[in-house]
Amino acid sequence: MTESRENIDVVSDDGWSDLLAWLPEGIEEKMRDTGAFTRSRKIKCPTDLLRIVLAYPVLHKSLPNLSRWASEKGIADLSFISIWERMQVMVVFLRWLVGEMLSHVVSPVESGLALAPIDATTFSLPGSNKRDWLLHMVWMQGQPVSIRLSKARGGQTGESLKYLDETPKNAVVMGDRVYGTPIGLAHTMKKGMCFIVRFSWNHLPLFETAECTTHVVPEQKLNSMKCGEIQEFNAWVKSKKTKAFPVRIVVVKKDNQSAEKALRHCTYESRRKGHTPKKITLFLAQFITLVTNLSETDVTKESVTEAYRWRWQIEREFRRFKSTTYIRKLVNQKDTTVEVYLLASMVAWLLSHRIAQQKTFFPWGYPL
Repeated sequence: MTESRENIDVVSDDGWSDLLAWLPEGIEEKMRDTGAFTRSRKIKCPTDLLRIVLAYPVLHKSLPNLSRWASEKGIADLSFISIWERMQVMVVFLRWLVGEMLSHVVSPVESGLALAPIDATTFSLPGSNKRDWLLHMVWMQGQPVSIRLSKARGGQTGESLKYLDETPKNAVVMGDRVYGTPIGLAHTMKKGMCFIVRFSWNHLPLFETAECTTHVVPEQKLNSMKCGEIQEFNAWVKSKKTKAFPVRIVVVKKDNQSAEKALRHCTYESRRKGHTPKKITLFLAQFITLVTNLSETDVTKESVTEAYRWRWQIEREFRRFKSTTYIRKLVNQKDTTVEVYLLASMVAWLLSHRIAQQKTFFPWGYPL
């Protein structure tokens, strides 16, 4: 029995032609505009190059094996060196593509703040079970604008704002509790950056005045707060390695379910480490505490909490991405190639996410 031409086409391209319909419009033009595709020698069109690049993390192939796969599929007859060279100019386009696709998953904040969340992910090299590399990413308006690769151990490593030297103009850097340290916050203020960072009271010493003689007592500030209430106050930060600098504290009390979950986690972690949790630790588990250098006149406390909620959504999607891909294992350790590998992985994941969330999608191509 002879197969129909339609069946042969679907099999031959692994459904790639169908997947293209789920990507943003103007892919080919954008690839040309950003320099991701400049010549058609040995490769017919921009989307063929994109297919090869997306296959890199999805099929988890080395570059030589990727070259053989592309040739066997009749996509392009390129050496692995040629594929590597073309990958080096794909970064700008892939950043744009991730931003476009992520905008369908996470809505922008209403305040209009130019938020730039920062996150770090650990990676292992082939054959290693250790934390070999850290990938530090800064996002802005849903698009990764800064990606820095560092060794997991040694100088200029670790998750800290003190290694952040450049951000887009008017960006508000956002980080989780690991970034809420005196040294990191002092560095961002010295560089003229704005920030909204969650913090742990144990790691960020707060004082009532610039003299830094009286500590802020959280029970006195927060004891009367009710669920859903937002409270703010000014404080000063100082440590052995930093001079005193002023900050603004914004606090939200969790609902009962979230607070109880945090208390259980706090108790479990303390017992796991062999000690009893302090009363102050259990008390603060009921709150989300944020530190910022944005003034009350420029940004309301509601906008600060909305910004953190948005960052949490980005982080949640990124966690889902990391847990459902092979992103923990690298097949290459060159900076640009790692960035292409990461961005291509995110495109593939966002593509599958978009298809799965689309209620009008039918495996057979039409509604019954």
